[in-house]
Amino acid sequence: MIHNDLEVFIYRYIDSKYPINKKVVIPGNLIRDYEAYKRFLMDYSATFGVDISEFKTRESFLNPDKAELTIGDLERGIVLSRLDDQIINLKNDEQLLSPKLSWISILKGAAILLLITMLLIFVAFFI
Repeated sequence: MIHNDLEVFIYRYIDSKYPINKKVVIPGNLIRDYEAYKRFLMDYSATFGVDISEFKTRESFLNPDKAELTIGDLERGIVLSRLDDQIINLKNDEQLLSPKLSWISILKGAAILLLITMLLIFVAFFI
């Protein structure tokens, strides 16, 4: 299901009879004019606070097969507050999750914390 605010936003730019879902490609399917596409992305950025400075607008419009911008990408962009090639190339939302902690990473963190604590005690002792 598409986030309600995003759905309302998209329907401001397209005919409300057109069914949309997360897999719909925006350039070519929903928006066919390059200027309208640029305006759509600028408004999307302003409305949802998404950084699109690294997004290749012209390339994604001229080559939608190479850089398919879907509604699902727009949703991920809102979650991550940015839209770029990395967001578009994500295969699923699972990749958005933070990395899982392992025992090794926890032990490394504990060792670093212990080292810093010992260093601070050493500095405090000599000052």
